[in-house]
Amino acid sequence: MSVYALGVGMTRFTQQPDRSPQMLGAAAGAAAMADAGLRREQVGALFCGSVFGGIGIGQLIARELGMSRLPVVNLENACASSGVALRNAIAWVASGGVETALVIGVEQLTARGPGLVKSDSQGPSEQLGLTLPGLYAMHAQRYLAESGGAVEDLALVAVKNRGNGAMNPDAHFQAAVTVEQVLESPMIATPLTRLQCCPSVDGAAAVAISSARSAGDSPAARGIAITGWGMVSGNALDVPGSEPEATRLAGDLAYEVAGVGPDDIDVAELHEPFTIAELEHCESLGFAARGEALNRLREGSFALDGNVAVNPSGGLLSRGHPLGASGAAQIVEIVRQLRGDAADRQVPGARIGLAHIMGGNITEIDSSACTVHVLCA
Repeated sequence: MSVYALGVGMTRFTQQPDRSPQMLGAAAGAAAMADAGLRREQVGALFCGSVFGGIGIGQLIARELGMSRLPVVNLENACASSGVALRNAIAWVASGGVETALVIGVEQLTARGPGLVKSDSQGPSEQLGLTLPGLYAMHAQRYLAESGGAVEDLALVAVKNRGNGAMNPDAHFQAAVTVEQVLESPMIATPLTRLQCCPSVDGAAAVAISSARSAGDSPAARGIAITGWGMVSGNALDVPGSEPEATRLAGDLAYEVAGVGPDDIDVAELHEPFTIAELEHCESLGFAARGEALNRLREGSFALDGNVAVNPSGGLLSRGHPLGASGAAQIVEIVRQLRGDAADRQVPGARIGLAHIMGGNITEIDSSACTVHVLCA
């Protein structure tokens, strides 16, 4: 059975301490239903992805939406929470369990205070003080040493994504930056400066999916087909910081289901909490050969008018990263791109898009969960 993304909606991703998680989630959910032309009674189930939303966050959102007695499924899988929520909703719809489902990702990180998002893991690396910026810095040092790249090259990822985010009204950061500004920002974990690290923000994003291409109240058939999906959990690592394989495995699964390959992708939203992550994932998903992502970046291959536009929304570096909401936000961007609704950041002629999200808080496992979805106009 086919599955379509009928409607999308999101709040701006920024610091919003005055709005509760259920308020944020309800705002995004209502926007997605309005975009799809769906009435409340047409939604058969609600799936909510959140890391710190607490017990019953999906039920609280459903109550805000006036959708009592609706089947609600809450999912926590680190940063991939709403990507996993979408994967589960697709299974329900594709199996005929429900015709239409609402997927919401939500997080309010300001309530947890400033600074690093603390990991609950009790692994040996965490106990010895390894943080996620430190882990990604290890990746970056190894990558630059092996590829012959320079720190100026790494900064180009932030320059590209902040430039894209400057055209996205939903992004936290809405100003372009230069390589010099990126490198002159405070050092967090060598070689990663502050402008190469994603900001912690609040926000919610939602996607209404259905086995029908359009809702009865929709003025036009605007459903975007979800044609491929892949999900894996990570493998045990011998050395923290060694190359992960979850992205490649989940991507291969999604490509196989969709019947496409890396060269067919026009636009992609990738998980890049730090600049180095985008380069690694571009290679793992086949957009560049191993060690060649920096060359492709310099050539403009990942720009809006490049071979595959990577993170046109601004990505986590510019849009911000409210953990459980980021996976759904990626789908929002891909749907808007494939509809031709992305305004100044529109990727010309975009027909096939990919969304990749992963999460992990245990450094001895390369990913708690990784999902890849392929969508087609």
